[in-house]
Amino acid sequence: MTVLFDEYKRENRASGGTCTQSNWVKGLERLLALLPQFVSAKAGHPVLQMVVLGSVFMLQAVVTFTLIALFAGNVGQKLLQHPRMNGYINKGKAGLFAIIGIRIALAEK
Repeated sequence: MTVLFDEYKRENRASGGTCTQSNWVKGLERLLALLPQFVSAKAGHPVLQMVVLGSVFMLQAVVTFTLIALFAGNVGQKLLQHPRMNGYINKGKAGLFAIIGIRIALAEK
């Protein structure tokens, strides 16, 4: 794991900073690489086509992630209303923190 982190730090320094490592920049790069494939020069107005396709993509992303958030919130509230399930969730959290603590304790420096 340390080797991967050191390699990441070297790549980050070589790229000139953290801006190019940001997730939103990578997402924008992927979007801009993907959309031109669906733009037809014969149809005319390629910039307008890109704007429309980008808008449709953003709209579907907002709708999708809104529905996921609402679903997750409702499921979370339902689960936390049951004391037995709440106990299982707390034990699961404790187990995860224990595993993370053990991995940190055994990690090489």
